[in-house]
Amino acid sequence: MSDVGKGKLIDGIVQFALEDLFTWSEPLRFKNIGPAYPEEFRKYTEKLETFKADLRNYLQMQTLNELQDEFQPTTTADFNLLFDKFGQAGYLAVRLARLKKDRPMDFVGAGRSKALRSTSHIGAAWPNTL
Repeated sequence: MSDVGKGKLIDGIVQFALEDLFTWSEPLRFKNIGPAYPEEFRKYTEKLETFKADLRNYLQMQTLNELQDEFQPTTTADFNLLFDKFGQAGYLAVRLARLKKDRPMDFVGAGRSKALRSTSHIGAAWPNTL
């Protein structure tokens, strides 16, 4: 298999492991009253991007057979090393689990979307700030 094929396989492994974090980005923030903590989103984004790079580097070092045999599209630790916290890639499995657990809550702009404002009796009373 060519490097392009191996790259696509690695992309698939990373996407499966991260699930919706694969496309996660900082939420849009609007001027509002209350806590915002934008630094938490920046720190999390840095951790996520560092993990993606580390994971890709680790996977790139594996042979094609290892990628196909040891990183199957399942969350069962016996068939995917990224979910085995005590296995060969345990340090990555622990970091992955922590990333999923530590995702910052998007409470910054809660209820401030145009759709919610137009359909909610509370949202209808808000001034048009978007």
